[in-house]
Formats: sequence, structure tokens, C-alpha cells
Amino acid sequence: MEEKIKKLVKLVAQLNKLGLKVLELLGTITLIALSIKSLIEMF
Repeated sequence: MEEKIKKLVKLVAQLNKLGLKVLELLGTITLIALSIKSLIEMF
């Protein structure tokens, strides 16, 4: 039983890391999109 809980905790930790990476990626994409948009509006 304890082994299953440990495995679950590890899995949740990995999912959290993955989620953070995805959020970082989305944030970066959003920033790039906003930069491009403001560049286009300048011209």
C-alpha cells in the first residue's frame, strides 16, 4: 500500500513539473505574439 502511495506522489510531482513547463511555454508564446502584434501596429 505504501509503495503505491509513493509512486502516486512521484507521478503527481512529475505532472506538476510538466504543468509548469507547459505554462512557461504558453507564457513565452503569448509574449512573442504580443511583440509581433505591436510591431505590426507600428508599421
